[in-house]
Amino acid sequence: MEPLDDFDSLLKGAADRYSNPQLAEQAVSKMIDERLITGRKRMIATVRKEIIIIAVCIVTTIFSCYMSAKVRHKLSPELVMAIGISYVGAMVYFLLSLFLFIRLIMISLAPKGTDIREYITGIYQKTQRTVQLYLWFSTVASVSMVAIPLVLSSKVSWYWMLLIIALFGGAVHYSNIWYVRKRFGKRLDELKAMMTDFT
Repeated sequence: MEPLDDFDSLLKGAADRYSNPQLAEQAVSKMIDERLITGRKRMIATVRKEIIIIAVCIVTTIFSCYMSAKVRHKLSPELVMAIGISYVGAMVYFLLSLFLFIRLIMISLAPKGTDIREYITGIYQKTQRTVQLYLWFSTVASVSMVAIPLVLSSKVSWYWMLLIIALFGGAVHYSNIWYVRKRFGKRLDELKAMMTDFT
């Protein structure tokens, strides 16, 4: 099927696809709006849960950092440095994740344009890029919080250090793929289906 570049073509394509030659322009527009609103509400609900989780993690990290500062004189300098790096890495990770989730909400709330094909494709591509950015960023941040303290430690050989980092990195990466798919996969599938139906 050739790409549909205007609403008349979209109307004809939708009428043919749903075996309803009398499908009115208003009905097609309503159909698109309903599917977009449903997906938007689901995405916002998912992102809202993620933001709440991140807020709790930030508060917990700040409290843990405060408690660690009270007993730092009892710890070795290496351990204090490792803990500090972990806290800084965690805060950077949480704040950037918060930014990416807010970005997903902004993408979902983008106003619908007259070119339906371009609008749906744009939302799909922006959502996919943001989710992929979150996937790789969360993997790199998680691995870095483990790798940096190991590198600074003189008690672990390079062989075991690289092995631990590689195994941990692989586990984190595939865990993130599963998590991202569970949280945002349905939204991407819905947008992809709409691209097939209306383009």
